[in-house]
Amino acid sequence: MSKVLVLVFLASLILAIPAASAQDMATRISAQTGMPGLRKTQRAVPFMKHGLTFGYGLDFTKSSDLILSSDTVERHAQTLSLTYAPHARFALGLHHRIVTTKNALEAVQLIGDPALEARYNFPLLTNLTVGAGSSLMFPTSSTNSSIAFDSPRFDISGTATYRPRTWLEASTTLGYRLDRTLGSAPATVNATRRFGFGWSDSQQFTYAMGLTGIWDAHRYVGVAPFVELSGALTNRGSMSRQPVIASVGLNTLLLPSRQLEVGIGTDVGLNGAPGSSNPLSGVAKWDLFFRITMHMSAAPTPIVPTQTKTVIQEKIKEIVRSPDTFKIHGKIVSTDTKKPIPGAVIDIAGEATHISPDPATGEFTTWALTIGEGLYQIKTTAGGYLMNEITVAPGKKDEIKEIVIALQPVTGRQGGIMKGSLKNAETGATLAGTVFIPSLEKQIPTDANGQFQFNVPIGNYPVLITSPGYITQKKEIQVRHGDVIIINIDLTQKP
Repeated sequence: MSKVLVLVFLASLILAIPAASAQDMATRISAQTGMPGLRKTQRAVPFMKHGLTFGYGLDFTKSSDLILSSDTVERHAQTLSLTYAPHARFALGLHHRIVTTKNALEAVQLIGDPALEARYNFPLLTNLTVGAGSSLMFPTSSTNSSIAFDSPRFDISGTATYRPRTWLEASTTLGYRLDRTLGSAPATVNATRRFGFGWSDSQQFTYAMGLTGIWDAHRYVGVAPFVELSGALTNRGSMSRQPVIASVGLNTLLLPSRQLEVGIGTDVGLNGAPGSSNPLSGVAKWDLFFRITMHMSAAPTPIVPTQTKTVIQEKIKEIVRSPDTFKIHGKIVSTDTKKPIPGAVIDIAGEATHISPDPATGEFTTWALTIGEGLYQIKTTAGGYLMNEITVAPGKKDEIKEIVIALQPVTGRQGGIMKGSLKNAETGATLAGTVFIPSLEKQIPTDANGQFQFNVPIGNYPVLITSPGYITQKKEIQVRHGDVIIINIDLTQKP
């Protein structure tokens, strides 16, 4: 039977599908650090969603004068485990254990103690996760090798895992056990068999606490040493018979994805030695255990370490933080008197709200404007004055840009506004150049962005647009009162 268990486990390793990416080591360490026996420390950690875990374990103990004077009791067990997590918070497990025990008088093997297990966890705080679990085990009958469904062992427990550092975990488990496995034993059973197969007829309140360290030692190796103290309390028997176990061990996680886990450790019995006067099965003086586990997941769920969470949170803040802004502070004045203009209204392209300057001073301040790649178009109007449009480049972060907007009064011969831009016809790049109206002897240079704007009296005018190294273009324009004439010119380079 043991050969079958080994072959099944090796087949699972061969068929294992590598995880898509390396997971945090915490989720790879088997949730129960100790081997079966007393319920040991559980770890309330998220599972790998849709993850499969195959485990094969051995434990061995050999003690002289444990139960009878001058008698040596030897026990070794093999355990095969399969766990599936349909969700990162929930997992189901199936365990099967074969136990062989012998002393000077006999050697007995049980074909297995199948057990079903369910566990649930919930992250309560950033570094604190709580969980609950239950398991149901049916022992093998010692008389006919069948499953003794009338002699179960039922466990229910709650666990809290606190992670004060990324490399350290502290876990505490409290539980209740209803053990009726003694019903599967013969009518008369000696203390040696009761100890070897863990038979008991009792109710127990179980407890366990443990510390686990987690370190990445190498790209291919991670280590997780652990120490535990576990035990049980029952109203049957004296305090000297209440089981207490201290455990120490090391889990090693191999491969870059940390899929392969190898654990080794020892239990030391501090209290509760077996014997005819002990109503419980009792604990060994010492017990060596070894476990090899394969973690597989078709859709791994990364468990983010605390420091990584902090980095992610900072990145999220950086992404969703308010964009950098600037403001514009200015003054509206008349071109002839240089005095403030009451009743002026300012509109910024793309913004729905108007700005009204102070009627006494003509000053205004915009709200916070986003610093982007584009320019801001500002249009200013006032009764009795021509409209004015200017372009303002974004300022620096938290800068307040100062501008002055001068409006021209409307006269009998007042006309309109001519504005536009110059670009390279082939590349689309902006050009610096000049707009010239010969009849008015008016020559207007463009700004650094190739844009221009100026007032033109009512009338018909030829306009020449030039730029060094480019062919001059000529346009005819007609200006009426209040017109805004837009001319965007694409100039071609001279051959």
